[in-house]
Amino acid sequence: MLKKIELIEGIDEKYHEMLKKVDIANFTKCVAAFSDMDIREVSDEAIKDYLWKWAVNKYRFYELLNKNLYIDYDIEYKEFDNEESRLRKYDELEQEYPLFAPWLHLVKYEKTQKIGEGSYASNNRFMLGEIVHTIDDHIQYQGTTIGRLFKKMGLPDDLITKVGRIYENRKVKGKYTISIDPVDMMLASENPYNWKSCYRLDGDHGDGTLASVIDTSSVISYIWTKEGNFKLDNGLEMKKVRFKQQRQTLSISPKMRNVHFNKVYPAKDSFPEKLAAMLRDKIESLIANYLGLNNIWARNDFHTDTRCFREYYYGYGEYNWENIYQLKDNDGNVLDEFWRPFDEFIICPCGCGTELPASDDEEWSHERSGFRCDAYERDGYWCDYAEDYCEYEQDSMDCKDCNCRYYREHHCHCHVDTDKICPMPDLAKCTYEEELDGELMDGTSDNCKNCYMTQKRRTYTLKNPVGIKGIYVHHTEV
Repeated sequence: MLKKIELIEGIDEKYHEMLKKVDIANFTKCVAAFSDMDIREVSDEAIKDYLWKWAVNKYRFYELLNKNLYIDYDIEYKEFDNEESRLRKYDELEQEYPLFAPWLHLVKYEKTQKIGEGSYASNNRFMLGEIVHTIDDHIQYQGTTIGRLFKKMGLPDDLITKVGRIYENRKVKGKYTISIDPVDMMLASENPYNWKSCYRLDGDHGDGTLASVIDTSSVISYIWTKEGNFKLDNGLEMKKVRFKQQRQTLSISPKMRNVHFNKVYPAKDSFPEKLAAMLRDKIESLIANYLGLNNIWARNDFHTDTRCFREYYYGYGEYNWENIYQLKDNDGNVLDEFWRPFDEFIICPCGCGTELPASDDEEWSHERSGFRCDAYERDGYWCDYAEDYCEYEQDSMDCKDCNCRYYREHHCHCHVDTDKICPMPDLAKCTYEEELDGELMDGTSDNCKNCYMTQKRRTYTLKNPVGIKGIYVHHTEV
């Protein structure tokens, strides 16, 4: 795994302090989950590429945050009705009280304690009515509260109390964080609360996480109350992870006079505007104070030339001109800016240097496993290119050990059948063109140690000035 001394080697000294604050181990674990690769196969050079781009592109935000990776605010707000949260709490009660799970399931879609009419949960209400009338035809359930109905049905008092608490607008004390921490950004939708979005590391648009890490404008903010160990879907465990209850990604313009606010997840449209305005003010005040301007903002009124659209179609397309707030100068004028989040290519974590297609592009297949190049496959996959390049169309992929012509041309591997003589001695630049008296063609033997086809390909990085796109310069040694 990449060491901090290796990470800062070759980059301008002003980025050293910022890079030293990154948890490289946790970030690499996130990239392994993102790519569905064994963590041992994630390239140190790829990690270095991501974090160098992050440091260069996010340095202005590092200064905005007083040379920290994040800033925390104490907040207090009334708990709001969030369907994701409500359903999660009902699911927890169903596990705690399995005997009464059917009853809980029938009322979980009620937005208030009062059982109403005419919502998408009407089928549940029909079933509820059928069951109630079967037990006691005199019990009225329409218009009553869930608690009263459960009381009449003889459900336990402690269960009734816990159901009532689901609908209480309790005051919540928590933390609100504005962050450029790469781990925070990679874990945009990873949490122990069972809410999901397409920005999960294995989600349909999970490439939006790494795209936001390395681009020039993205910042993440979130509400949290707990932190602890967290296990990713690939089994890797991370320590001291803040559990995001609500999170929002932002895109800040080059001069910081315009901010695009994406939706808050998982609440989205049900997130209270009053709370959204309170959180927005934290960011707006931070920027206004940093720029030395009055904290007066206006929502983009569609008549300006301010726009925010993705450069590359990583992630999900929430960017527009609609959810932009503009900071006025001290004369009351706004500044029109046009900028593009996701403006850096993501290179494959395997280290081959391939620029990954974006998940919102037509060429991307959502049936694939992990965000990585086509070259990287695990043992047991059939090589699609063997017929044209190897003459062994039934050979299985073995991407860690072989190096065929297609790999050299397109960063792909296919397995050379070591039980046969070399089928392409000219291409392999091999002096053993005849059968080897029963000896196997083996890349580690004296016979094949210099073979152009089986020799390990070595990719390395030449130093390139920071700030120039494409840190990677690839070279294959023979």
